Parts: sequence; C-alpha cells; structure tokens
Amino acid sequence: MIPFAVPLTGDEQGGGSQLPRLRKISKGKLDLQARYLTIGAILLFFVPTFALLTCQIFLQASSLRQETTLGPHVSLRVSYTGHAHLALPNPSPEDDTDYPDITHTKDAPQGLVSPENTTTAITISVMTPQQFVSGFSGSIPECLWRGHSLGCEYVVPRNDPFLHMRSEAVFYHGPNLCLEYHQNKTRVVKSTRKQLAVLLTMESAAYYPCFDDPVFMQAFDLEISYRREAQLPIGYLRKDHIEGWRHDALVSFEKRSDSPVYVQSNCRAQTKRDSIVRYLMTFPDLKIRSFGRCLNTEGQVNGTTESKIDIYRRHKICLVMENSIATDYVTEKLYDAFVAGCVPVYYGAPNVEDLLPDPDSIIDCRAFGSTAALRKEILRVSGNRAVWESKVAWRKRRLGQLSPAFQAQVLALTKPSVQCQLCSMLADYRAGNTSLVQQFRDGWDYRSEEQKQLESRQFLLSNFFGY
Repeated sequence: MIPFAVPLTGDEQGGGSQLPRLRKISKGKLDLQARYLTIGAILLFFVPTFALLTCQIFLQASSLRQETTLGPHVSLRVSYTGHAHLALPNPSPEDDTDYPDITHTKDAPQGLVSPENTTTAITISVMTPQQFVSGFSGSIPECLWRGHSLGCEYVVPRNDPFLHMRSEAVFYHGPNLCLEYHQNKTRVVKSTRKQLAVLLTMESAAYYPCFDDPVFMQAFDLEISYRREAQLPIGYLRKDHIEGWRHDALVSFEKRSDSPVYVQSNCRAQTKRDSIVRYLMTFPDLKIRSFGRCLNTEGQVNGTTESKIDIYRRHKICLVMENSIATDYVTEKLYDAFVAGCVPVYYGAPNVEDLLPDPDSIIDCRAFGSTAALRKEILRVSGNRAVWESKVAWRKRRLGQLSPAFQAQVLALTKPSVQCQLCSMLADYRAGNTSLVQQFRDGWDYRSEEQKQLESRQFLLSNFFGY
C-alpha cells in the first residue's frame, strides 16, 4: 500500500532554516515567564508583609486612641517622696541626727553635669494623661543617671504609634485602667518586648481589686505606689508636713478643747468610719465634734475658711480614720494631725506602727478590745496634761531619735522627683539591669497572700464597735 503523501512547499522543504528563530522565540517566552514568576514571588512576599505591618499600625493607633480618650475620672494628686527602702541604724537617745534641708533640694548636683556626659533621653508614654498633674508631661529638667545628665521626657502618644514605639515604657494610672479593665476589658498596650509597663497608684486594693488580681498585675513590670515593696514607693508625707511640725508653735494643752474632733466629708468609706464615730458619740462625756459633711455637729461645712489643720490645732484629740484598710496605706490624714499637734485616734493600716515617728504618738484602736476601753483611753489623754504632752513630745526630738522607718520617709523627701527616679530606673534597665523587674514579681507575690490576710484581720476589728 502506498502511504498517503502530502506534497511539501518550498518553505516547508526548507524548514530546517526556521529552527534558530523558533528557539529564540521560545527562549524569549521563558525569560518573560521567569520575570513574571520573580515579580510574583516578590509581590507574594512583600504585599502580605506590608499589609500586616499596616494592620498592626492601624490596630496600634486604635488602641492608643482608646487608651488616651477614656474620659475624665478623679484627678490623681501624688506626693513625690521617692524611694523608702533605706537602711538606717536603730535610733538611740544619743543620736543627734537632725532633719535634712528639704526645702531647697534639687534633682541634680550641678557640678556633675557636663555636655559631653549627656545620656540619651528616656521617653515614657503616658497612656492615661487625663489623670496626672502637670509634673507628668514634657521634659523633666535636672535629672541624673550615674552622675550624668539624663534627658527625661513624658509624652502622650495619642494617634502617633511611632512615638509610642520608641518609648522605653508605657505609664498607666492604675485606678483608671482598673475601671476600664472591668468595664471594657482594656489592657496594657506595648509596642516592643523591650518596653516596660509601669503602674502608678495611690489608691488601695480595697477599692480597686485589680491590684490584688494576678491576671491584671502580670501585665506590669514596675510599680509606683504607697506600698513599701514597690520599686518606687511614694507616700502621703509631704515637705510642708515636716516644716509644719518642726517650725509651727505647738498650741498648749490649756488652749485646746477636750472634745475629740472629726473632720470628714466622704461619708461612704468602706471602713464604715462614720458608724464607728456615731457609736462613740453615744458616750455623752466624750462630746465629739464633727466639722465635715459627715455627722456634722457644728454647721458651716462650706462657709468656713478654716482648714482641717486649723481645726485640729484647737483640739487635743482628733479621730483619724482611713477610707480603707490596707497595709502601708497611711494617708495625709495622719500627718495633718501631727502638724497640728492633735493626738490622733487612728483606725486604718494594720502596720501603722512601722510608719510612726514614735509608737506612743497615736491612740491605736487595735490596742483596745471594746468601745468602753477606747473611751476610757480618750478621756485619760484629754484629761491629763502630762500624758497628752508625752504623746506629742516626739516633735521636739531630732530625726535620729525617731523610728528608722519614719527616718526613711523623711530622707526620701530629699531625693529627686518621682519622674526623674523613674527615668533613672529605666536607664538602668536599658543598660542591662533587669533586677527591678524581678523585684516587682517577688514583691507582689509576697503581698498578695500574707498582707491580704493581715488586712482582713484588721478589718474584723470594727466588729467590736457594735455594727
């Protein structure tokens, strides 16, 4: 069989001459495909990365807007006392250490500062700016770190995530964040692993349970608070308190009223202090006088020009009761009484003796098992000049003759401001010192069990007052 044959044209017969051109076309197509694949691979890698980064920046900005526009809350007033962990010798009658000059202390000895030693500035993002007085904004002058000038700046990032990202720490007002944590599940916002989260609070856990909540507290690395185990303890003792009892003339025993005085305008305290005072008022021989809105007996709550200290100066004994029971939580109420020379009947911190200038400087409610016994002690002090004067005698002693813990509180007032101290701590951390973060963990764990139990036992003390 003759196979079917198709005649070839001249071009087809000379097809061999077209092979190089076909190879060139095929190679060009392959090169173009390779380029497309390369570009596609690049886009496949970079587009998701860029999208992820954009998303993170957007979320970061959203979080910052939420954190910095939470609305007004109660303004925080901080007494900048500084660190209270000072090793001091036991006082003795021969110790003549006098009070340091605290009226003109500065943050930096000027002789140590030189331009060539200037350290890179520390930047701190204030995440709850509506809570702070002016001292927590802008550049803080005259801060030192290891003898060198240290730039210290508090910024409000708001909608600028890049400003937040370059900060060494994020700074939170604890009570404000605690409220938002329970209401809106608001949490601490960090941009990098190197950033530290700083909690500042002058309020007790009795009102803000977050401060005893491990889930809430584990987000933080440093604590600034009245608690003495905090990395930066700050208290309610102020420089003007010290100047008051050192230089103000003590009103004599004879010029003071025998009636105990109560000045309080927050009538819903968790400690039910009004109930305690109301019960004491049932003893007619005490003749308790109340000048505040709570249990007022004197009128002129809003019209009087007298300060609480002025009122205290006219009385031998004043009822000083905290709004909550918490270890180390000793507020300005006690120090106001010390300035006025009014012997305080104190109800509050279970370890108040650790913070007193002298153990005999107060009438401690814990020492009495009944209101009858407390009434008897009040009458004894107010009716005997020698006894009353023995309780205010500490005012005439030198600092070295007072308790070590009280000396530590006073000497802490000579330190730089709390803003500078925080910047110095962060500079230490940046230089490789991570011990403070570990100290926070250990210190908080210690308090959460033993100290809470002690506070609970102290709260039960109120039972003997009859409510």
